Amino acid sequence: MKLLYKYIFLFIFTFLIVFGCKKDNGKTFLRVIQTTDTSIISLNVADVNGSVIIDGNYHKVENQLELTYILNNMVKYEVKDWTPQLTLYHYQYQDFAINKYFGEFEKINEDGYYTLNISYLTVKEDLLYVDPMVTVYGTYPGYYFWPFNYYDNSKLSFSTKP
Repeated sequence: MKLLYKYIFLFIFTFLIVFGCKKDNGKTFLRVIQTTDTSIISLNVADVNGSVIIDGNYHKVENQLELTYILNNMVKYEVKDWTPQLTLYHYQYQDFAINKYFGEFEKINEDGYYTLNISYLTVKEDLLYVDPMVTVYGTYPGYYFWPFNYYDNSKLSFSTKP
């Protein structure tokens, strides 16, 4: 029985030494490259400690990365074959909120350098048809329109050298 306790103690001691002393000594740095697009407003890049400075230089970050911004006054709908006789505008505009969670940074034994290039993707969806409407103000003809959607297309790249 004493021998069993010795082996259990030896196993626990070895387990603590091997797995308890393993440390990730590397630091994580991030730089953010913003496009010159003026439609991006309220840009915020954050880790667990709060917002990251966006100036194109590397800054120390912790644990995880999240990106939020607003695309200001973007085309939401475009009417096909628009004429001034239609009762609506050729384009309708809207703000689009973009949120993206990149997850946790990889833990390594050396310093890691991430670069975040901010960009978005515009998608012109399939043509849609609106049926004619009859209201107290008159009859409105049917029309076709394209809806637009916007998605984050930011790229996060990694290197062990700045």
